[in-house]
Amino acid sequence: MYLFRQSNGVYYTRIATPLSLRDNGFPKEIRLSLFTRERRLAYRRNIEQTKTIFALFDEAKALPLLFQRFKQWNNQHP
Repeated sequence: MYLFRQSNGVYYTRIATPLSLRDNGFPKEIRLSLFTRERRLAYRRNIEQTKTIFALFDEAKALPLLFQRFKQWNNQHP
């Protein structure tokens, strides 16, 4: 997991996708905007997003879950 700032000043989180999920159409990594330019707030949001993404990765490993369905689940867990 990485926290980085784009050139426009907005922070993002970047999480590498496990190899086992890439066979189901998942991308190499997932990048999500944290919708803030404040580092302290971005750090807190990064922790929350990372917990959610790793929980969804675990569910995707347990079920034969395709990336399209994964994106829907992620949108439901802000």
